[in-house]
Amino acid sequence: MAMAEQIDTEKQGLLQKTKRRVLFVATVVTGLLIVTVAGLLFMIASSPEQLGSIQKEMNVISPIMSVVRFTLIGLIIAFWEKIIRFAGKTRGWEKGHVDYVLNMQWKVCLWLLTIELLLGQNIIGKIPESIFSALRDEIACFAASNPILTGSTS
Repeated sequence: MAMAEQIDTEKQGLLQKTKRRVLFVATVVTGLLIVTVAGLLFMIASSPEQLGSIQKEMNVISPIMSVVRFTLIGLIIAFWEKIIRFAGKTRGWEKGHVDYVLNMQWKVCLWLLTIELLLGQNIIGKIPESIFSALRDEIACFAASNPILTGSTS
């Protein structure tokens, strides 16, 4: 009975440590995000004429960053087993938990690719842009071929 209580206490201790680590990482990431956004807003407010050069640099660096992100996703998937086994060994996971996480490889891959396509490649932003572009072209074609709108009578 004492052994079971000791294991439960150890699991609760590990759970508390994990919660504290997740909270710490979330706080750091949130802080970095706030500092980054504040810096960008300050930079925009102090020198709006530099926005054009910033946009040009972002257009140059964007394809490179896409390749880097896809490469990192590929490396995560390629070394998934080694990463999970290392994490399981250092965190003291049970074999069943390690096997469960190993089986999550393709779900994680699909989620990473989905997030990259939707956010990193801006698929969400490109859909309305292409719809409105097609509508604008159709309206222009209709206006050019309509004699009432062009003012010509035959």
